[in-house]
Amino acid sequence: MRDYSKLLELAKENNGIIRTKMAVENKIPKDYLKFAVDDGVLEKVRNGIYITPDTMEDELYFLQLKSKNLIYSYETSAYYNGLTTRNPLVLSITTTRNNNISTIKSNYKLDFHFVSKEKLNFGLTTTKTMFGNVIQIYDRERTICDLFSKNYVGDRYVVNESLKTYLKMEDKNLTKLLKYAKELSVEKELKDKLEILLWIHQDN
Repeated sequence: MRDYSKLLELAKENNGIIRTKMAVENKIPKDYLKFAVDDGVLEKVRNGIYITPDTMEDELYFLQLKSKNLIYSYETSAYYNGLTTRNPLVLSITTTRNNNISTIKSNYKLDFHFVSKEKLNFGLTTTKTMFGNVIQIYDRERTICDLFSKNYVGDRYVVNESLKTYLKMEDKNLTKLLKYAKELSVEKELKDKLEILLWIHQDN
């Protein structure tokens, strides 16, 4: 059998995941990836992405590896920011208007939202999936603003829970939230809800 020790060591350093680009950068011939699949050492997830047999498929991570300018948003980023307890069954993704999403395949149902290039990276941050891989999501303030936008027609429970949870957080930044709200044209909608919740909180 061929010596796959270098390939497996590289996979170990990357949570069991190998990309063709990674192999080439480490002077491992591309043919070795095909041989490794044939010999049962690796499994091909999709073009350019391979995993070891004992690696759990991390769909959120793989999607962002496969296509550029995909950022998890709305209910998905609300969940990963700890704003809602509802684990989303649909992955909400924000991308640019010129991005061709027709080739993007997933085991999940995908809900796409489109913005200009200038707004795509506004409020961008990162977090880790349950498998330890880094993914791009929007921060808490951007997420809340998106949930209050006219483009969102989803679960109102998530909207209310997210804002209530955010207001209870010790490290909340209302100045930042309102700045974002103005930039994203949801200032009035968000202020109206904030005033009600803050009034109720003070009354209690």
